[in-house]
Amino acid sequence: MRMFLAALIMALTMSPLNAFTCKLEETLIGKDGHVAKTVLVQMNGLWGAKNHVVNSISFPSIVTPYCYYFGEWRCAADTVSAYGVPGFSSAVMYLIGKDDFIILLKQAWIDTRETPKGKANFVNNVIEHKGRYSCKY
Repeated sequence: MRMFLAALIMALTMSPLNAFTCKLEETLIGKDGHVAKTVLVQMNGLWGAKNHVVNSISFPSIVTPYCYYFGEWRCAADTVSAYGVPGFSSAVMYLIGKDDFIILLKQAWIDTRETPKGKANFVNNVIEHKGRYSCKY
């Protein structure tokens, strides 16, 4: 019984306990109807704390679960295919004030074409959705 309780406590303390719910305040890039009204951010620790790690940034139709810190939190998704054309999604989130964040979703579609030197990848379309969000636990 003690072993079970110890394992349960360890699992609870190691699992992501915090989530931000971010509401759109202002559209910065993109059309109002296409910028997500709500973004969910799953993380360990509190924003800005020493142990703070972002685990995913989720939009209504896209989850970007592979995250790292590079001056701001950047997350990406696996490449997905739409109509046979690979697509790639990434998100960037950074703090601009107390509970005030910029969140950018970038989607790119990549064509692979044959060239005289072999196969080459070309980005044929990039769409960006950027907004200012207020975020709360």
